[in-house]
Amino acid sequence: MSDIVLFGGTSEGRLLAEFLEAQSIPSLVCVATEYGQSLLHLKDTVKVMTGRLDEQAMIELLEKEKPLAVVDATHPYADIVTKNIQKACQSVGVTCLRLHRDSVEADKGHIFSTLEEAIAWINTQPGIVFSSLGAKTAKDLCAISDYQDRVYLRVLPFPAGISSCAELGYPMAHIIGMQGPFSRRINEAMFLETKASILLTKEAGAGGGFPEKLEAARACGMQVAIVARPDDVAGLTMDEMKKAILECAQGARSVQAES
Repeated sequence: MSDIVLFGGTSEGRLLAEFLEAQSIPSLVCVATEYGQSLLHLKDTVKVMTGRLDEQAMIELLEKEKPLAVVDATHPYADIVTKNIQKACQSVGVTCLRLHRDSVEADKGHIFSTLEEAIAWINTQPGIVFSSLGAKTAKDLCAISDYQDRVYLRVLPFPAGISSCAELGYPMAHIIGMQGPFSRRINEAMFLETKASILLTKEAGAGGGFPEKLEAARACGMQVAIVARPDDVAGLTMDEMKKAILECAQGARSVQAES
């Protein structure tokens, strides 16, 4: 059993996992991929579980672990995962704590409600497109006119993801496999090297390297197409989350001491 079940996969998730270990709170951290697991350097107090879970699998996990609380530190755009976590917590009757990643105001950017809207706008513009949306959107971006010549993809360095992009017809020279977040200098170098005039990105907040991408795009004179976040879920700041976790753990320890 675990006092805390943490759904991570983000930089904030890694920080919270390290916090749980430092506080010696028995916990389980759930990440979607083995790559996400490789970024965690944890010991015995915090266990790691790898694999994508649907709502029913989450319910079964929570029934097994019986946590005091569940922490949702997944990506701001992982709205389906967040909804599944909330439903699973409601089903089992456990507290769900959502970590909120602050938004970053994007001045001079073109903001679109959906990726389809952003693609439609891009098709009215000339020039090279640099996408930082990852491999999952590669198929959608085939709708960009002359995508094989115009679109560069920055994706995580998973062989499967890179292969899937190549199978869609993207030249290997247009597929950049790297793990972020990236500094302004690295972003700028990539934008200049690819001669991109449009950055296609998400508003992933400071933790996702969004400000550095914007700064680099401005320095390179690029237009920026931003796919807006899904309806945001209210949540806790990092400091508030740490405090809430400690309160849960201290409450459990008090009960154990009395029994």
